[in-house]
Amino acid sequence: MRRTLPRILCFCLTGLCLSACVPVPKVAPAPNITALDQRLKQVATGDSSTQAELAQNFSNGYGGVGQDRQTSTRLLYAAADRGDIKAQRQLAINYKDKVSAINATATTANTSSPDELMEAAYWLYQLAQKGDRVYMERISALYARPDFPAYNLVESCKWQLLARQACDPQHYSSEIFQEASKRAQPLLSQFSK
Repeated sequence: MRRTLPRILCFCLTGLCLSACVPVPKVAPAPNITALDQRLKQVATGDSSTQAELAQNFSNGYGGVGQDRQTSTRLLYAAADRGDIKAQRQLAINYKDKVSAINATATTANTSSPDELMEAAYWLYQLAQKGDRVYMERISALYARPDFPAYNLVESCKWQLLARQACDPQHYSSEIFQEASKRAQPLLSQFSK
């Protein structure tokens, strides 16, 4: 017994010293279920800004929810369809990035998916209609792409004019410019300077 007690004591002291060297894992704080429940109720009532925020949470996996891309996308589309500008911008950026990635990996000429180009055009058009000049320029560039299913230099020049940009005479003939300015004229008063 005399030898057993010092051995146990030595073993305990060694274990205590070793345990001090190992970092204690941190426990994540519990999610705020009350706040999440409140946000879900707001989403159920049709609050588009909350839908966009919750979509971002599902995309990144924070705010009391796990990462779920499918739910994130569904909420983002719902918010964008209800007119939320942040959601529309996110969708326009998402499709712009997809189209850029497709073009970067293409071994031949631009081989973007026509569906993805049209999806990008839809969201860019929604934002351009609200008077955002950055998106007017982007929709103009999309209309000028030969691989774009709705390729139309007149529409491209029209959006350039609405964005208060000049149409480059090297890319747009005088006939295209005249037709574009006719189409842009009624819309110029709609967009502030």
